[in-house]
Amino acid sequence: KRAWMCHRPQEGIGELMTIVAQQAPIRQVDIMLDHLRVHGSITGMESIKMGIMNYKGRIHDLRRLGYCIETKWESHTNKKGETKTYARYYLKGE
Repeated sequence: KRAWMCHRPQEGIGELMTIVAQQAPIRQVDIMLDHLRVHGSITGMESIKMGIMNYKGRIHDLRRLGYCIETKWESHTNKKGETKTYARYYLKGE
């Protein structure tokens, strides 16, 4: 059997990583909110192109912060002739 050992992080690194991990969604919420204010709506694909992979989580965060985000479902036919359905999120009341 092989024994696996974990190395302890340098002192202070753990706290720094926790702070960075907590702030990353906050920055993403700001980016998404700016996009919604400028363009009026956003899709998952647009969010991913901006580097926001967990866009549903950020929409949830915005709703918890009191923003009125409306979801409308849209359909698109791709090059293969398949119909794909996706959500478009709208910022309401601003």
